[in-house]
Amino acid sequence: MEQTSQLRDEMLAMVAHDLRDPLHTIAVGLETLLKLQPPHDERAVRQIVVMQRTVRNMNRMILDLLDVTRIEGGNFVLAREHVQVQPQLGEVVELFEAPAQERGISLTCHAPEGMPCVIASGTG
Repeated sequence: MEQTSQLRDEMLAMVAHDLRDPLHTIAVGLETLLKLQPPHDERAVRQIVVMQRTVRNMNRMILDLLDVTRIEGGNFVLAREHVQVQPQLGEVVELFEAPAQERGISLTCHAPEGMPCVIASGTG
């Protein structure tokens, strides 16, 4: 059983490494595109920013996979933090806005100003 866990952990580490390298290349390319993009082209700039956020989310998912090893090793720590809800909702709308428009769907979010923070947990 221990050998199986060790093999799984090694495989997860390899997969994480193999996925993070191309994601890093994409992130650097997006940063370059953002610098070269005329600032008045708001739609293109917004799409690049959404893609950058997607790359960060994918990196987060890779780290989540690696958390399995930390959980089993007893080295996993959850860090609680106060998170503003409204910006998170805005990110979700931005992420799904283009695919929704391609399908003729209007995506909107009506979040009242001054929404309270929530306590969220992430890995620390």
